[in-house]
This record gives sequence, C-alpha cells and structure tokens, in this order.
Amino acid sequence: MGRRLRWVAGIPLLVSGIAAVAIIAVLPSSWFPWHEQQLQLVSKVEGPSASPVPVARPVYIPPKLGAPSNRVSGGTRGVDLDRPVLSVLVPDHTGLTIHAQPTLYWYVSQPLSRPISVKIVSDSLSTPLLDTTIFPPIPAGILALPLAQYETHLVTGVPYQWGLEMATDPAQPSPPLWSSGAIERKAPSPEFLAKLNQAVPSDQPALYAKEGLWYDALDSLSAFIQVAPDDLTLRQHRASLLEQVGLHEAAAQDLRR
Repeated sequence: MGRRLRWVAGIPLLVSGIAAVAIIAVLPSSWFPWHEQQLQLVSKVEGPSASPVPVARPVYIPPKLGAPSNRVSGGTRGVDLDRPVLSVLVPDHTGLTIHAQPTLYWYVSQPLSRPISVKIVSDSLSTPLLDTTIFPPIPAGILALPLAQYETHLVTGVPYQWGLEMATDPAQPSPPLWSSGAIERKAPSPEFLAKLNQAVPSDQPALYAKEGLWYDALDSLSAFIQVAPDDLTLRQHRASLLEQVGLHEAAAQDLRR
C-alpha cells in the first residue's frame, strides 16, 4: 500500500507563510504568471471580440494502472447540513499529469473562515514535498492550487498523495474535515506530444482527457472558463468531466452558476 495522508485532529497547522501568499492560492488560476501562456493561446484563437471557439467536450479515459489509489475524505456532513463539503477534484484512482508543476483543483461547498492545511507526500520522501496553509477568507466553489506558486516540482514516475484538512474550532469540537487523492507525473509519448503541438488550444482538453491525463484535462478546460466565466457550454463540459469520475457535488456547483 502506498503512503496515504492521514489527518488527525489536533495536528498543528504550518502557519509560517504570509497570508497574502496563501490567499493567492485560491484565486483563479488565470491570475498567475505561469498560466498566462495557456490563456494567451486561448485569447489568440478567440480574439478580443470574436465569438468563442467551440471547445470539444472532454471524455476521460482512465489510464491502465495497477491497484487503484482511492480518493478518500473524512468528516463528511452526515446529519449536519451546515458542515461544508471539502473535496480534492481527483478520480478514484491515481490521476496523471505530464507537467512538473500542474495546477491542482479542489472544491468547497461554502465559504470558509478557518485555515486549510495542504500537504503532498510520497513514500520516496522522508518529509512532505509540500506542507503549507491556505488562510481565510476562502470562497466557495472550485478553487485552484498552482504548484508553481510554491516552487513545488513533481518527479516523473513518483506517486504522490495530496490532501487538504480544515482546522477545527476548539470551541466546537467535531471530526476533522479532510480530503485526499493521488497524483503521478508521467512522461508523454512522442506521438502524444506531436498531437498536442499540432492541436489548437480548444482541442487540448479533449486530447488530455483521451490520453488519461486527468489533471491536465481539468486545468486546460478551466483555463477557458477563466477567459469566459459565463460560458454555459464550458461549464457544462467541466461538470461533465467531474461527473465522469463521480464528483457530483462539484459538478452541480458549475451548473448552478
């Protein structure tokens, strides 16, 4: 069994980072320099006043891996409907990326006024690859966690587990709220790179999804949504992608906008 994140109430949060950096982590991914190139490609295709370019609906084909590394969460609402839902946006198996610094995505059902602890661990590491905190205020919805913001790099072929935990309120003891999933960076085949390089940006989400690259499919589609946040078709495509791996509540959030 691979190493899993196990969140335990009472573990102290790492709060050495400044609040400004942590708040940046939950801003739309289009606010970050490392995302500008992709958004510039989208803008070049669309133009400042052109009609939006149709983006193909991604159909995710899971990679053929070994035993699944399940998405897991704890501290779910149960009968407490006021308790938020916190979920990493990953499939129920190890999600793949070809990028050293992918943008990860997560979902929270309501605004949070308590910090979120973020960790990335691996059996091959004696300490977490990433151990930081996102400070409130944290908005509700689908949020980005760009690894480039933390100068964090994934090594090809190394499986990682990443997860989130919300700090509990000492005045109102309750089970910790947490969620975790798996990620691995793979080397792309020359054939896939050739297809990717020849494709227009609007075809890239579907190409990534067909190749089984979950994180890249979700991020490239989210980049289009950052350019056109009110485009219902784009949000339907992302909701469909999330539904394909069982992320029903996050999918419903996209359709409620």
